[in-house]
Amino acid sequence: MQKFEAAIYNSRARDAKVGGQEPSGISVDWANVRFVEVEAMNENMALIKLDQDYPKKDGYVVEEITPV
Repeated sequence: MQKFEAAIYNSRARDAKVGGQEPSGISVDWANVRFVEVEAMNENMALIKLDQDYPKKDGYVVEEITPV
């Protein structure tokens, strides 16, 4: 298994922060990029794993993913 590091933020939190509001159901800290490590066979599998914990439908955006 390979390790990958992903740069992730939440677009809903970012939009709320820009608008001077508190996002609903998520910390405003998610407006900033966070780095998350994941182990997977390849980059595509890493993205699938990340989507399980940080779903696109909930506003999470994987800005970048790199092997570590």
